[in-house]
Amino acid sequence: MKESTRLFLTLAIAFSLTGCVIQSTGPEPTAIATPITVQRPEYVVERGDVNKILQVSGRVTPIKQQNIFFATDGVVKEVLVASGDIVQEGTVLARLDAPERYISDVTNAQLELAEAKLKLEDAQLNAPIALAEAIQSVTVAQKVLLSAEAAYKWATTNLNEAGIAKAKNDLDMAQGEYNKAQAMVERISEGGEMSTIGLAELALAAAEAKFDLANQSLSSIELKAPFDGQIMSLGVVPGSTVKSFQVIMTLADPTSLEISALVDANQISSLAPGQAAQIRLSSHGDEEFTGNIIAVPMAQDGTNPANYDSRIHIKIEDGAMLKLGDSASIKVLIDTRENVLCLPPAAIRTFQGENFVIVEINGIQRRVNVILGLKSTDLVEVVSGLQEGQKIIGQ
Repeated sequence: MKESTRLFLTLAIAFSLTGCVIQSTGPEPTAIATPITVQRPEYVVERGDVNKILQVSGRVTPIKQQNIFFATDGVVKEVLVASGDIVQEGTVLARLDAPERYISDVTNAQLELAEAKLKLEDAQLNAPIALAEAIQSVTVAQKVLLSAEAAYKWATTNLNEAGIAKAKNDLDMAQGEYNKAQAMVERISEGGEMSTIGLAELALAAAEAKFDLANQSLSSIELKAPFDGQIMSLGVVPGSTVKSFQVIMTLADPTSLEISALVDANQISSLAPGQAAQIRLSSHGDEEFTGNIIAVPMAQDGTNPANYDSRIHIKIEDGAMLKLGDSASIKVLIDTRENVLCLPPAAIRTFQGENFVIVEINGIQRRVNVILGLKSTDLVEVVSGLQEGQKIIGQ
């Protein structure tokens, strides 16, 4: 064997043996992590003030604002304003139907009303004359009656049956005319529904009712501005189908502003006029303003839902700096407990309806049931179960 071949084999065997040695050592052992001890938060029972604060979002809105709606179903024929328009009280805003027929009905009813008023005035002016004429008729009828009574008395003595019958007939007729004239005097003197004045008053009442009905019919198809203001929103166009009491636009007076906020039924019970409020406005950054609640929602009775107001209204001291449409963050102090034992909410545990804490005394932990009072977002009043200075172990 050549020397070169022998050297090559020797090196190959050496490398093989070296590889076996490396493989025989195996993988390095994996390090085991040291367990991490969880440090539970600790709290101390302290005295402090617990303030329950209601926080809601609101907006700067006009004090005088009203939803506008038709009182009947229909199709909108005309919309006479646009969003943002300034209108005067009485301005026609929209119509459901052509008003010509309704205006004609109103005009005719107005004429009938005027005629009824004139007739009543005539009846009132003529009543003394009519009474005098009626009294005169009674006097004349009385004379005729007395004459007929005398004729009948004479006939019963001097005439035959035919003459007596004629005298009796004349007497009965004279008595009837007298009774009629007397009744007319009594009717005119006493008045009442069947008198001339009474009948004229009934006719006037009927004419007034007809006139009111005609106006109501016109109003049902025609919306008018209830006060001077600006159209803040508009939700219909000609051809839109609307339901009764469906809000189609909002009218407001933009010159007088307040802050308003929607609240739910649970919040309403804790609010009342006069309560102070702290307010931050979007246009004034972190600057805080003071205001007072001036109105809270009433319980809804289901009537006229379009006009139901579910907002609280707040008057701010410096109202001149309000800007229409600004968003507002509102805080209202609902209740407070001063200098009471308290803990953060995270320190309180609950199980099966019972509140408790874990108290540590001399390194020993034990469960203690507690009775809680007023709660806020950051503190809870502890009414009983703990003492000031005790250390509480959190979760």
